[in-house]
Amino acid sequence: MYLHRHYYTLFHCAAECSIILKNHIITDIYSQEKNTLIIQFEYHGTIQALEFSMNSGNSCMYLKGNSHKAKNNAVSMFPELIGMQFIDCTIHPFDRIIRISLTGASIVAMFYGGASNAIYSVSKDDMILSTFKKTTLTHGDSFIPETMPPKSFTSFPPDTLIVDALSSCSLLLGPIYAMEVLSRFFEKKGKRFTDTLSIFDVHSNEIDELLLYGLQIRDLALISKEFYLYRNAEHQSIISCIELEQYTELVWKGESISEAIRRAKGLEIKSNSFLKSKENIEKKISQSIEKIQKSLSQITDQSKSAERITKAILYGNLLLEQTYKSHIIVTDTLQCVDHEGQFISVPVIKNKSCIENAEIYFEKARKNKIKEKINQQKYPQLLQTLENLLILKKEISTCNTSKQIESLDSKYSSIVLGVQKTQTQHDSPYRVFELSDDFIVYLGKNAENNDQLTKQFAKPNDIWLHARGVSGSHAIIKGKGIPPKHIIEKAAAIAAYYSQSRNASYTPVSYTFKKYIRKKKGSHPGAVMMEREEVIMVKPYNPNN
Repeated sequence: MYLHRHYYTLFHCAAECSIILKNHIITDIYSQEKNTLIIQFEYHGTIQALEFSMNSGNSCMYLKGNSHKAKNNAVSMFPELIGMQFIDCTIHPFDRIIRISLTGASIVAMFYGGASNAIYSVSKDDMILSTFKKTTLTHGDSFIPETMPPKSFTSFPPDTLIVDALSSCSLLLGPIYAMEVLSRFFEKKGKRFTDTLSIFDVHSNEIDELLLYGLQIRDLALISKEFYLYRNAEHQSIISCIELEQYTELVWKGESISEAIRRAKGLEIKSNSFLKSKENIEKKISQSIEKIQKSLSQITDQSKSAERITKAILYGNLLLEQTYKSHIIVTDTLQCVDHEGQFISVPVIKNKSCIENAEIYFEKARKNKIKEKINQQKYPQLLQTLENLLILKKEISTCNTSKQIESLDSKYSSIVLGVQKTQTQHDSPYRVFELSDDFIVYLGKNAENNDQLTKQFAKPNDIWLHARGVSGSHAIIKGKGIPPKHIIEKAAAIAAYYSQSRNASYTPVSYTFKKYIRKKKGSHPGAVMMEREEVIMVKPYNPNN
């Protein structure tokens, strides 16, 4: 928010208060937000609240009509002023100091910015009664503001940037009005203005003419009856007492400077919310991109995966070749000899036999093989997701409204949901066994898990299996197309093992497409109804051996 505490903005705020608050009585003074003071005036039942925002970056004052005082967190201030009548409101001749004169005292607000912002309750003989915000002055001190009259334009050194001199000189223009003066002046002259021009760069004959433009802008700002609210390219609000030719997006114009400030504060809140949302979505997308790039890097590094699998199989075979492979091992490592006669130190688990340790290594190899296969299946989808997220990241710079950010966030959620769904499928809590290079079987671990596998994980054309007539794991075959008969038999044998018939010589296993599986409403977990079933007789098979 710009020009909210500019001298001419405060000038018109003081003038507006003098008109609207005439004869009003102070009925309450309180603070319910940090660095914000509200003075409540009343006259014949009509309430007007004057708000002072003394934050370092956006200090301002404005009339806000009625004010709703919070029940719990409001703190009363300046009790000595309650009941005093408003006389007038004035501004210092050349500084941003507002004085509200009352029948028994005054309120002085200093809009210097930073820590210098302060409000004082001052007696008739200019002794400080109370302060709002921490200041060097306290109760009983004499209030004499230190002010320095601004320099004239001609007193600045020739190498001073002309925009700086015009901003800081006695015209009290500030940077935005100074730029307006220079823009109008150089446009009239048909010359190109840059903000790097110094006083020396402007011909001496043109200085007086330039200052006339400055005087015109000053006078227009002082006598203005209309006020304007603009928005710049960075979505920042600019309050002005004159029409500004340098900004094209006029948001509002009207006859109340307080209304302009109120609207600017509202836009500032929206803008801050928009920028925060934009920053959040950008952060989320960047984090997802980084995570996927890391996953892709790990998948593409196949040498490490192959090395782990090869080493696990080698260690397992070496352990099975030991003479006393059934004996319990009492050390952390075992010295083995490979086929080339090289000694290899194999890490082992103490108090287990060579056979048991070999089984652990073979299980590691099996799991790494499955993980590698799953990663290869995930790779194209992750690559596509990365491309979608990179496109989405580029779109952030084109977003100018909250609706566009919401739309972008929705797209992001859809993309991430797709990744999470794939990860849920692959990194699932189910038992997972490789049937061939093209097919994997997934089995539930309990009744609730079976429901999750059947209802959420399985696709309509996946083959669904279950040991017939007994309790056991639901099983799903996933892979490339419809699995051949020998793959179904292998999956059925595993499903039979993970059922109550695991010790039977042969077990009937039912199977069909998942789309023919129904679950009756209110049925127990894991209970389903099957249509178009086929039955196959298999010998239960433990895939861990």
